[in-house]
Parts: sequence; C-alpha cells; structure tokens
Amino acid sequence: MNPERSERIEIPVLPLRDVVVYPHMVIPLFVGREKSIRCLEAAMDHDKKIMLVAQKEASTDEPGVNESFHRRDRGLYIADAEAA
Repeated sequence: MNPERSERIEIPVLPLRDVVVYPHMVIPLFVGREKSIRCLEAAMDHDKKIMLVAQKEASTDEPGVNESFHRRDRGLYIADAEAA
C-alpha cells in the first residue's frame, strides 16, 4: 500500500465472547445479540466481509472499542461472513 494514499473502508465489526478466531479457522459462531445479528446481515447484504474481535469481558453486553482486543498496527482480520 502506498503510504501517501490510504483508503478508508467501513466494515461491520462483530465482538465475540469467549472465543478467539485466527485466520483459516473454521468454527461455528453462535450469535444472539440483536446487534450481532444485524452486523452479520449487513455483511451478507454487502461484500460479505466482517471484522471479528474478541471481547475482553464476556459479561459486557454492549462492548465498545476499549472493551475488545484489536491490533491497529498489524492490520485487522477480516473474515468472509458466509464462512464465519
């Protein structure tokens, strides 16, 4: 990527409780929160990409940026929502 030109994309973010997903893993994801369901629906309606992040505390119902693990310096793991 050219450091002088950065593109900004919008992508749905799905916080996961009690699970960490690594690239090339295939596991079932059980979602029940309304926001999580809408997140998956948004991904399926567009380019079928979704960012998966692990929550720090599984008991948090509305996790924000500070309540999830993420790596801004190394890129983000973006999954195919059909496979996720």
